[in-house]
Amino acid sequence: MRRAFTLAETVLCLSLLAIVFLVVTNLIPVAIYGQVEVRHRLEAGSLAGEVLNTCAAQGIERFPLGHADSTSGGVASAYLQDRTGYDGIVYRSTLDVERVTYGSGSVFPDNKLKLFKVKVQWHERNRTLDVTRIRQLARVIR
Repeated sequence: MRRAFTLAETVLCLSLLAIVFLVVTNLIPVAIYGQVEVRHRLEAGSLAGEVLNTCAAQGIERFPLGHADSTSGGVASAYLQDRTGYDGIVYRSTLDVERVTYGSGSVFPDNKLKLFKVKVQWHERNRTLDVTRIRQLARVIR
């Protein structure tokens, strides 16, 4: 006597395999999107670091207190040009230069120490994402 699977067992097995297949295939786009978002964040962070390094190399005395972007004119706007990533994402950077406070609200003189904040924004999947890098830069006597 030969033993075999019944029709009900075969249908049940195929149903379970179909459900598992659907679950696994639905996870793939989520993983891909997560990887793409991380890549965009890394690219934006790299751009912000590049702007901060350029500001440090130029010297803090060249950057007045206030807000700057690619359209505001002045020294800072030359370093804040919009950049397009390899997959077409446009990164827009802004720079805020502020006074540095310490202790009980005292302020360092503007010509000695300034706080530089670079914010890089981009649009992805109908939402705006951003990365911000902050660095205190001191005046270097050359």
